[in-house]
Amino acid sequence: MVGYYYSGNVSDCYNTGAVSGSTTLGGKLGLIINGPISGCFNTGSISGIGASGGVAGGCGSSCTITDCYNTGSIVCIFNCGGIAGLAGNPISNCYNIGTVEGKLYFGGLVGTDNSGAVTNSYYLDTCVVNPTETDGTALTDSAMKLEESYVGFDFENTWSINPLASYPYPTLSDLTPVTPETPVAGVSLNKSVLDLFAGDSEVLIATIEPADATNTAVFWSSSDDSVATVNQSGLVTGIAEGTAIITVTTEDGSFTASCEVNVERREAPEEPEEDDSCWARFLSCLRRIFNFIKSLFNIYH
Repeated sequence: MVGYYYSGNVSDCYNTGAVSGSTTLGGKLGLIINGPISGCFNTGSISGIGASGGVAGGCGSSCTITDCYNTGSIVCIFNCGGIAGLAGNPISNCYNIGTVEGKLYFGGLVGTDNSGAVTNSYYLDTCVVNPTETDGTALTDSAMKLEESYVGFDFENTWSINPLASYPYPTLSDLTPVTPETPVAGVSLNKSVLDLFAGDSEVLIATIEPADATNTAVFWSSSDDSVATVNQSGLVTGIAEGTAIITVTTEDGSFTASCEVNVERREAPEEPEEDDSCWARFLSCLRRIFNFIKSLFNIYH
């Protein structure tokens, strides 16, 4: 959010975007000299060469970081930390679950700590491998989800944990992260041509691109309802002989895809032809003779 900040109060804000560059990179601040940072979090990835952290890249001796957390990945060569890359300041009541990868001076919370005052702060024990800086307390994933693990955290006014939420770790009570929307890029149908008899139905399937698009709502329409109709579930029904175009349109971006529907009239089954052969006439005469003899028999008996 800020590259260089000499002095001031930074609070109640967050970043979800990726940050990349050379040195002093952070999800909130690249470099801050004086002033407190509190009530902030970062979920975006941070990648650079040096002094890179989830909240701040570099912090002066008159800066403090309190009640902050990071979930984004941190990748740099030296001075890499989940909260701060280079810290000359006290850090308290913070945690990190984002992965940290570095070559020199890196740790779960800070890359290089010149203050020696990291208190009540925690990091996921699997987020960093063989760290050179071990300030803070490493916790297992299950422990990171429990209030009792966070000594010094104010769970009445500042922090909260909802074990049933999709994010089961502590969150700041006054901040609700906004999930970035993924726009629709297109739509397609499983068929480009559909043949139906009048009275028959078939479902067309629309596929939104990309698969993780936020708004997947679509609308269906027919170019000629007297030939074929379609409901808002994509069910196409043939009405009468002819051709109609079924179109699906996305709510986001108004992308379209179409299918040509050809409807045919269902022919009535043909009646079987009467058998006019000699053999059929012979059998018919036998039946009449038999019935005549039978009737005479019934009269005289």
